[in-house]
Amino acid sequence: MKKLVLLLTLLIGTGYYASAQSLSMHLDGVQIENGQDIYINGELSGDQFEEFLAHMLVKNNTDRDIPVKARRDNMDVVEGSMNYLCWVSCFANDVVESPDAYNLAAGETTSDQIFAGHYAPQGKAGTSTVKYTFFNENNPDDNIFFIAHFIIRATSQSLSMHLDGAEIENGQSIYVNGEITNDQFEEFLVYMLVKNNSDRDIPVKARREDVDVVDGTMNYLCWVTCFGNDIFESPDAYVLTAGEMTSEEIFAGHYMPQGQAGTTTVKYTFFNENDPEDNIFFIAHFVGSPTSVNDILAKSVISDVYPNPASQVVSFDYNLPVEVKSAEVTLFNLLGQKVVSQPINDFAGKLQINVSDLPEGVYFYSLRLNQQNAVTKKLIIRR
Repeated sequence: MKKLVLLLTLLIGTGYYASAQSLSMHLDGVQIENGQDIYINGELSGDQFEEFLAHMLVKNNTDRDIPVKARRDNMDVVEGSMNYLCWVSCFANDVVESPDAYNLAAGETTSDQIFAGHYAPQGKAGTSTVKYTFFNENNPDDNIFFIAHFIIRATSQSLSMHLDGAEIENGQSIYVNGEITNDQFEEFLVYMLVKNNSDRDIPVKARREDVDVVDGTMNYLCWVTCFGNDIFESPDAYVLTAGEMTSEEIFAGHYMPQGQAGTTTVKYTFFNENDPEDNIFFIAHFVGSPTSVNDILAKSVISDVYPNPASQVVSFDYNLPVEVKSAEVTLFNLLGQKVVSQPINDFAGKLQINVSDLPEGVYFYSLRLNQQNAVTKKLIIRR
């Protein structure tokens, strides 16, 4: 009986095993996810020694000591700016990895004095992106990291962004979530209002930058009018009068998943045509998720196999929604061995499976939709 329960568990569910992560990151009393983006906003003061800092605490979650090192990777840095790493000691701009490890005892969390990422804009406005990684010196694959975005603007920022009645910080991430269907014309949209905070008219243009795009997808920019997928900057500026805020019809970012699940990241920048360094931007993450198997089942009409018990042929009737990209029925014996597998190629109809060559006994049949197990039931073959 225990073997049968184990078999059913293997057929119906998928198990995942993940080893515990040795290190974790913490900020302001909250654990930070591995790979998380951290935003450091600031204004230029004119002081050439001005700095902005990224802090992080690192914790050893194991019952053994770990020699931990830190590494800095410049992903996208404003020309003329500088940044450097501190890990126990501080190092010059040309040192990207701490020479020595800090022995982090079992259960210990670093103090504020152990790590800091220093950014010196050197009077340059813009956004610099730096990746900081903490890793086990004896096993570099045992690591965690975060990405710091140092967003430095001029003292008087002409433009600002607004969404749902609230001002959006420069450089903020916006997440647009949706389910993927088979509709090739399906779109996800991101909106943003832009305001002129100055006492003069500003000719504003919009630019789109593809940061990380899922293969097979498309996206395009609308700024007053909409442009093709190969246009990354609005050809013409929209003159935003003093104190004016754009309407919802001026800007939109369109994303067409084309049936492809995954996350596409696009950066949208609004800038003064006469002074491109006078700009603001946000990052849109279009998260396309496959429709869950439960949602698909709720839209489906699927009969049990018949006859059951069977001797020669079993059948079942089905009517599947357009969200189904792949479907198949698989028969297993009591040892968990696959004995028959038959794809379903149409959205509606009757599927027949020949079982005349199978020995008498108890079997299980599983219906899989979009590579997910949807139904598992018992079938008896008797002659």
